[in-house]
Amino acid sequence: MSGGRQIGGRPRISPEQVQMELNHFLIIADGNRRYAKKKDISYLDSYKRSVVRILEMVRWLSIDERIPVVSFYLISQYNFDRPPEEIEPVFAAVGYAMDLFARNGRGLRYRVCGSLDRFPDDVAEKIAAIDNSGNCDGNLVNLLLGYSGMEELRHAVEKCSTGNGMVTEEGLLEHSSLGPRPIDVLVRTGGVVRLSDGPMIGITQTRMYPIEKLFAEVRRKDLMRIIDDYRTGRRV
Repeated sequence: MSGGRQIGGRPRISPEQVQMELNHFLIIADGNRRYAKKKDISYLDSYKRSVVRILEMVRWLSIDERIPVVSFYLISQYNFDRPPEEIEPVFAAVGYAMDLFARNGRGLRYRVCGSLDRFPDDVAEKIAAIDNSGNCDGNLVNLLLGYSGMEELRHAVEKCSTGNGMVTEEGLLEHSSLGPRPIDVLVRTGGVVRLSDGPMIGITQTRMYPIEKLFAEVRRKDLMRIIDDYRTGRRV
């Protein structure tokens, strides 16, 4: 294949070879605690490394690949039930992440999807400051924090029912906090094939890709292979 640049030994597709439009790319970030144990570091250090990886992925996907919507499923409502020694590093890492996002807008728009009720007040304030910030005309980055797919589906069904009374896929997407674009690609790291109460709207035609690597270990070439596979219809 000619005309494409090499990443990880595999030629990238050129614009004229693109067959399928990729509008929404979602990543379920899994494996942070396993990464901490593997590297013999604290949970907080592991989460901070993952925050840096998220910022890199934003550049790779939203900036370089110009994908209109990129979503990161980071914290579910179930995570709040963890013991203090596990959840407190999560809160600290979220505060750290919000500080970095505030300084690295990159001309994008950021949206927070989920409930802030169970975050510490100072962390919740930082998260709220990020929500709907950035360039309204830029590509959208969704941060799923304190999120529940079942809860969002229930709310969307209620809104559809109180509107015209019809529950349709288009109506559910209209009321989804992730935006009206269906999820084209869903990647979960850490080798687990599970939604974990992730988004339940807009996934009827989603192509799912589990990655064995833990989230902090994922590199650009791993995501580029998936993007090429989706856009060309090839199998990785």
